[in-house]
Amino acid sequence: MRLTPVVAGGFGTSVKPFGHQAGRYYLGPVHQDGTSAHNLAKNEMTAHPFYVPYKHTYDRIAVYVTVMEPAAIARLGVYEHDESTLLPGVLALDAGTVSIATTGTKEIAMSLQLTPGWYWLAVSTSTNGTGQLQGSGTLKGPGLLGYNNANPVAQYYFVSRSLVYGVLPDPFGGTPVYKDLAPPRVWLRG
Repeated sequence: MRLTPVVAGGFGTSVKPFGHQAGRYYLGPVHQDGTSAHNLAKNEMTAHPFYVPYKHTYDRIAVYVTVMEPAAIARLGVYEHDESTLLPGVLALDAGTVSIATTGTKEIAMSLQLTPGWYWLAVSTSTNGTGQLQGSGTLKGPGLLGYNNANPVAQYYFVSRSLVYGVLPDPFGGTPVYKDLAPPRVWLRG
């Protein structure tokens, strides 16, 4: 039997990505180690990229509340990637809402089968008081959304758009603004 060497790194290689396993939580590639706070903002929806390496069915979508906000809720969802705009496109799932009136993991049970490719995980909240969601800590990432200039001091990690709180729009629409702040962590569970 003849073995063919596999060259690691770069485009055009035969190295396959890892798959997602049942029962584990996954973030998009813009998230790094450590955590920070993401302040809640009313009338804003945020979305960050998420890559699906193989066809997989996810059974939870979640956020982690670090500072509670009485009577506040967050709406979570998944958008397909729009290849023409390189932004969130058609709504794949409006998963519903979670209370952010207490701290900790807040998740919604679902069944969402995704095929390989890019998606966007979205969150919108009902208030802009003192509540906070867990955000990424040390931001280094691969620069998926580009940088703010040729001196890469700050790269873009997520997009946001204005939105009157309610059901998630389909498509994402609005006028997305690129953000170079720590994005809120939205998780999918395999």
